[in-house]
Amino acid sequence: MKAKRTSPGQMVNPNYSASARQAAREASQPYDVKQFLNLHVGEIVDDPDCWRLCLPPNACMAPADDECADKVLQAMKSEKRVMFLRNLARMDQAEIRKQMSKGELEWLDEMLKYYSDEVAELQSKSPASKPASKPAPKAD
Repeated sequence: MKAKRTSPGQMVNPNYSASARQAAREASQPYDVKQFLNLHVGEIVDDPDCWRLCLPPNACMAPADDECADKVLQAMKSEKRVMFLRNLARMDQAEIRKQMSKGELEWLDEMLKYYSDEVAELQSKSPASKPASKPAPKAD
């Protein structure tokens, strides 16, 4: 599974050691291992979990093969994700917000800020807009 980086980033260098740096400093030796590694735009990542970095909002990668694209679409359409977004919309109602603590309200506001586009899209597809299915006519 492959994904292509769409925005620059940084990661912790697995070869960096704070204790080795301290020992080098005490011995007046240079320590040339960088603490962070730069991640460049256009870099292709081949990892079984790279699809997770392609999920909106604020995705830092884009699918680079069909397997990754399929996994992203599957995750976006999953019932679990849709239920999470519906619960966020439900919790944003005034009656429910009154019952929440300050910490819960802060969490909810952060989640709504992060998922605002998806929640708005879900709310625009309200069940009232779906056509009612008519029962099939009985055959005599």
